[in-house]
Amino acid sequence: MGVPKVYRAGSTPVTFNFDFFDFINGVGYKKLYFGAMITSAANQYILTPDATLTSDDSNVKVAANGTFNIDFDIEFENPAIVAGADATISYTVVGGAGNTFAATFTIYHVDSGATETQIGTVIAETASGITSSVRKSVNVSLTRQEFRPGEKLRVTGDFISNAPGCFMLADPSGRVTAGGDVSTSTNNSSAFISVPFEVGL
Repeated sequence: MGVPKVYRAGSTPVTFNFDFFDFINGVGYKKLYFGAMITSAANQYILTPDATLTSDDSNVKVAANGTFNIDFDIEFENPAIVAGADATISYTVVGGAGNTFAATFTIYHVDSGATETQIGTVIAETASGITSSVRKSVNVSLTRQEFRPGEKLRVTGDFISNAPGCFMLADPSGRVTAGGDVSTSTNNSSAFISVPFEVGL
């Protein structure tokens, strides 16, 4: 299987691993997990391919009770092309009777000057009628976009939760015991976006 020139640039061979390969369309899918960290000053949010990474227990419960705008970023160290195809976002919402959780996801290319270019957006179905937890998934159509080293893929989540006990989980390792009362969740605690990348055949 050949690799496009954009992946072969430079003198060092580039290894690009996919979680799923769509041979007919020449697209490789890579899962990038939503991670939630914390410093002494602020919360931190990332995208990572590392499914063993654990989020900080103090920040694993994302967007509880209110309106939130959160950026999850990953910076590219090598050139890559996001394909003009569908990405899938999957996540778990924890809550109880009468709780609702609304989510809009917008995907951006962020250049080295921090300029955002939207390449896709989707409004997910509002989570409601929650019994302990519910798994939500949504597809988003992406516009083809080249990424240079030092540029970022950003997933911005606009979230609205109506209760302190209603939130999204963001733990790449999928621990259902993360963050205290998250142990009541009956669903995996990971959230991810499965991103399509162009692959030359």
